[in-house]
Amino acid sequence: MPPASSRGTITSWALPCATCPYAGIPAGVKVCNIEDWAKTPFQKDICRKHESVVSTFLARVCERCPNLLSLTLSGCGHIEDHDIVLALQSCGRLRSLQLENCVRISDSVLHAVVAHGRSLVAVQVDFCRNVTRSGLQVVRDGRPDIWLSAERSAGMIPDSKPQEKPQLRRALQKVLLFS
Repeated sequence: MPPASSRGTITSWALPCATCPYAGIPAGVKVCNIEDWAKTPFQKDICRKHESVVSTFLARVCERCPNLLSLTLSGCGHIEDHDIVLALQSCGRLRSLQLENCVRISDSVLHAVVAHGRSLVAVQVDFCRNVTRSGLQVVRDGRPDIWLSAERSAGMIPDSKPQEKPQLRRALQKVLLFS
């Protein structure tokens, strides 16, 4: 249960997404934080059955707790940019946003931090592989007063399917053969 203030409103919410009923499938097999392109059809089917659970829950928290001061999401493989944008728009008093290992979060969230996070004083986007240096710079330029943490985020390989470049490979093979 989240901590509550003396007036009965939720002031902070931490949601480790391992609470999702499918996140800890037998023997610790986890599928939600595997890149979508790398999932097997079986893993995609498992995720498809529950991928809106956390988003729906977060939307309800935002609707019912407009005075939310702190939001922490950790390991949420299905939370997307629009979910966090909704939280920033709905919870105008939000002071702390902590996102850790949320694989679908991108620079769009950082743009929303500048546009909608008027009360934010701390933003943490650690291990969010689709956050880039340019996105972090948007926050530094637009809201220099925010304490910003992005451990490993901007240096990680973005979540995209590796593209095999056969033409480049063939060209390199020809160069090696003729040199």
